[in-house]
Amino acid sequence: MSPLSWILGEINGFRDATDAPIMIREDAVRLVSAFFLALMAAGLMVSVGILAHLRARPVNWADRVQELGRRPWTWNHAVGAAFALICLHALIIGGVRWFSSSAAGVEAGVLMVAQTLVFHWAILALVVVSLVRRRLSSREAFGWELRRLPRDLAHGFIFYLGAMPLVIFYTWLYQLVLRYLGYPPRIQEVLRILLGDAAPGLRVYFVIVGVVLAPLAEEILFRGIGLPLLLRRMGALPAVTLLSLFFAVLHFHVPAIMPLFLISAAFSIAYLYSGSIVVPIVMHALFNAVNLGIMRALSG
Repeated sequence: MSPLSWILGEINGFRDATDAPIMIREDAVRLVSAFFLALMAAGLMVSVGILAHLRARPVNWADRVQELGRRPWTWNHAVGAAFALICLHALIIGGVRWFSSSAAGVEAGVLMVAQTLVFHWAILALVVVSLVRRRLSSREAFGWELRRLPRDLAHGFIFYLGAMPLVIFYTWLYQLVLRYLGYPPRIQEVLRILLGDAAPGLRVYFVIVGVVLAPLAEEILFRGIGLPLLLRRMGALPAVTLLSLFFAVLHFHVPAIMPLFLISAAFSIAYLYSGSIVVPIVMHALFNAVNLGIMRALSG
């Protein structure tokens, strides 16, 4: 078995939320391992190209930090949004728990949908309201310009490939440590629903959330608003580190902390470089889409 299969979990090594083993076919592991090898090879070539480009055309990172630091977001906006999200969470999640507590087998899926309403949809709604009230354009708030869209899409794809070799390698090491400590890989609740016998409509909704809604809302919140606020207080390296750690821990899934921390750092660096929120959104969407595709392939 190749070392890359440790990233995926040994055959039949994955466990669901109930600690039951998830059966994985050997041919699926070989197929996904081959995909990872191809992704690593492509990523290494892209990384060499990025480093060569940066050496030929050095980036003034101090200017990029100052540019993002001037984005029109304040701690008052962040605190207000956090308070609104907490109130929504208490109202909606509490209501769903009360309503569905007697419906066996329904609560998990319903709660996951409610959480997307509280978090992802609410973030987008709050941001849109703020932009309209303050008469801010998407370019002023997030560097999002329609004329730059093709270039930003290309940058997102390139930066995603460039980040993956480090993400894959250190995820492999992290999984080795977890296994040594006796912590078997477990899938997240949303993946359990996607790979289980949930209603087709529910599975389609969560695919849309993972590939479209979550990248859009989370990047606007973490990179678009959170990163500029932290840059003003502590500089680039501590800001990126703290934000990436918070992003990883907030997913409440120990096996994913390392890859989420690393990919979050890559999202932040890409935003610093490009100045456009579209770039980390594209990276995030690709990251989630590939992970969903891999889990689907492994589940058969």
